[in-house]
This record gives sequence, structure tokens and C-alpha cells, in this order.
Amino acid sequence: MPRMPACILCLTVVLAFSACTGNSFHSSVPTVPVYMDINILTEDPHFVTSNTGAYKEYTQKRYETDFIGYRGLLVYVGMDARYHAFDLACPHCLNRVGMQDMMYAVCPSCGEQYEMTYGYATPARGISREALRRYSTSFDGTILRIRN
Repeated sequence: MPRMPACILCLTVVLAFSACTGNSFHSSVPTVPVYMDINILTEDPHFVTSNTGAYKEYTQKRYETDFIGYRGLLVYVGMDARYHAFDLACPHCLNRVGMQDMMYAVCPSCGEQYEMTYGYATPARGISREALRRYSTSFDGTILRIRN
């Protein structure tokens, strides 16, 4: 019977350490505050989730309470009909990316392309191994909230 407590202790330690490291990700884009609320009905009525591929770039604060990340925010409606938000900073060179068409965000400095269709912003062409920095979004039918 003395082996049972030792086994439980070992299992607890292993689970505790694996739980702490499972979600750690270090982005090359600096961590800065992100806080923006967008009233879709009054501010951007064309920017609805049924409009797949729609996007909006925010490179300046609209209000004093807005925090728009390191190089600005890219808000995108993916094929899943959900809002996705990313920093406009290219993880490879930290310059600002811009949407080329409704499918790709492109860095004009290093040429890196990020595929946006499904809302993951993963590298599609170039040498970067890192996706655009993602921010959390929630939408209640009226207000789109973007946070980090």
C-alpha cells in the first residue's frame, strides 16, 4: 500500500507541470494592450458575419479608450462566419502588413504572405514560421469585443 501514495504524488507532479507548459507561446510581436469595442450595427453595418472575407484595418485609435496592439488591428470575417482579430505587425520583420485581397495579408517590407481564409493567419509564402498575433474576440450580436 505505500506505493499508491507515491504513484499519486508522481502523477500529480507530472500533470501539474504539463498543464503549465501546454499553452505557452512566445510571439515575436511585443505584447501590448488590446482593447476595442465595435458596435457593428451603428459603426460598421456592412461588416456582418455573413459577409465572409470582409475585413477592416485599424491603424489609429477611434476613441481614447481604444488600444490597438503593436502595429494596429486587422479584423477579419473568416469562412466560419466568425470575427477574428490580429495584430497588423509582421512576425518576421515587425513592419505593418496589409490585406492584398480578401484572402491574404502581405508584408510590403519582407514579402511574407499570411493566409486569412479560415481565420488563422498562417504563413502561406515566405520564410516565417509564425502566424500573425491573434487576439480574442467575442460578439453578442451588436458589440464586437477585441481583447488580449
